[in-house]
Amino acid sequence: MVITNIKDYLKILLEEETSNRSFDFTEREIQFMEKVKVDVNKRDKGLVNNLNPSKNYCVVTIGSSHVPFAVNKLQKIGYKAQIFLPTTKHTPMGVFNYGKIKDELLEGFERTQYSEKESMVIADKHLMIYSLEGILKKPEELLKKNVKEISICLEHSRPGNEERFLFKNGKHCFHIYDELKDYAVECRKKGVNLELIGLECRELKKEIC
Repeated sequence: MVITNIKDYLKILLEEETSNRSFDFTEREIQFMEKVKVDVNKRDKGLVNNLNPSKNYCVVTIGSSHVPFAVNKLQKIGYKAQIFLPTTKHTPMGVFNYGKIKDELLEGFERTQYSEKESMVIADKHLMIYSLEGILKKPEELLKKNVKEISICLEHSRPGNEERFLFKNGKHCFHIYDELKDYAVECRKKGVNLELIGLECRELKKEIC
């Protein structure tokens, strides 16, 4: 587990891609990866379109394959982004075309590294249990910096159903939501208000992720 920035995160992805180049993929594996790439690109558009936090501190939990695109969007709207990696194991970079936005990500990193707007992007590994203890800024720390409102953006929710759907045990990321719920309750008790943003991951009332 590690907290990193997009510059170092890209290095991790590049190392992972390089190590995977030593393997010969079968035609079936290549076809599978191409299908995954199409699915990821489709979901990225919806998730990124809904990623519109308005507060100076923002917490985003999103599938690890979507992290570069989420960070790219956050940087474009002025957020300095840190990334929490529960694991450094990734799918080969070329599958998801991270290389296409690499320059944008690095430019965004330089542009926002001193921004007052901060975000923590949790690179979620579905169904993996991990703790956020020590990862998120404590409400006292936020208040010292005069941050009285924060945005919490969750992938596995549907816009309009935030209160009913956001923080519950379920088949997806069943640990992360409870931890974020506890964090949200702690913030509210200390006088920090929340903006909850649900990132689309359902279509025709069915899970698509």
